[in-house]
Amino acid sequence: MGGHSLDFREAMLGPGVTEVSVFAFMGGAEIIVPPEMAVEVSGFAMMGGVDVTVRLPGETGRQAKKRRKLERKGLQPRLAAPTED
Repeated sequence: MGGHSLDFREAMLGPGVTEVSVFAFMGGAEIIVPPEMAVEVSGFAMMGGVDVTVRLPGETGRQAKKRRKLERKGLQPRLAAPTED
């Protein structure tokens, strides 16, 4: 009963298959993976859901959405200069 996010973009996984089992009941789970990671999805969610999202390391959800939109149009995404906070 709630949501959670699993981020595998910078994970060091061993060789072979890594299996992750997620049970979502009245909540959701987001699994974030890098573009080069192959993912197979199967399972069951009751009144909730499991989403697999592809993002580059350090990329926010908004930046990923903008990058995918540019890629669909056949344009190269422009890399933003790092900001100093």
